[in-house]
Amino acid sequence: MNRFVTGCDPRGAVPLTVVAALLLGMCAPLAAAPADAYVVEPKRSRGAPEPATRGVARADWAFSVNAGLGAGGDLFQVKTDLLESWTAPVGGETFAAKRLTVTLDESLQLGLGLARRLTPRGWLRFQFSWTEMEATALAHAPFITLVPYDVMTMVRLGLLWEQRLLATPLSPYVCAGVDYLDVAAKADYLTQSVFAPTVGAGLIYEMAGPWRVTAELSDTIVQLESAGFTAQHWPVGAVYTERGPQHLISLSVGLLVLF
Repeated sequence: MNRFVTGCDPRGAVPLTVVAALLLGMCAPLAAAPADAYVVEPKRSRGAPEPATRGVARADWAFSVNAGLGAGGDLFQVKTDLLESWTAPVGGETFAAKRLTVTLDESLQLGLGLARRLTPRGWLRFQFSWTEMEATALAHAPFITLVPYDVMTMVRLGLLWEQRLLATPLSPYVCAGVDYLDVAAKADYLTQSVFAPTVGAGLIYEMAGPWRVTAELSDTIVQLESAGFTAQHWPVGAVYTERGPQHLISLSVGLLVLF
């Protein structure tokens, strides 16, 4: 019996060229989908047949919420030759010490972010964060006693460039920018506002649709001063040393949505 030029049996067999064309047509949309794109399902009435094609939407905006832990470093130290009496700005607690070191403790940090894509993998991100850090005094007399010294409320507004390194469902990224840091403390000499550089790195994991999960480690490098903390605040003969710069480390996780 004669056969077709395609080499297929005329008794109902499908030509190989047709099968190859169908497979190629199914795989091409998947290969062309960008990293920060998500599938949009067309709306259809109940009982309607499944649509033949689906659209892929590229998102150029992203909104995120995050929470994590923040930590700082030593602010200043005062040394005396004799055991002296000190009063903490918060609570008015009085304690005795020959050496006093005030340091920032770990604290909860909350934040929001809004980002705009400017290149295929580059995003310009505006971020806001809030934290309330406790400043603890390490009083040496001669044993170390921890005394609550002050409470510092920190509000940060930042503008960063975020560069995605891979176009994969789990994508690492690096970021760098500048923060405006506003510090409000009980002690007037610790209240201040400064600009500070920020660097960080993180991961973005792609979930269903436009949703993403993020994890980030960042470091804001700042020199917090206590310019108003003068000799009138400590005993005669005491030696005052300002510490720094402080590294305000933040480790956070968040939820991001593309739109």
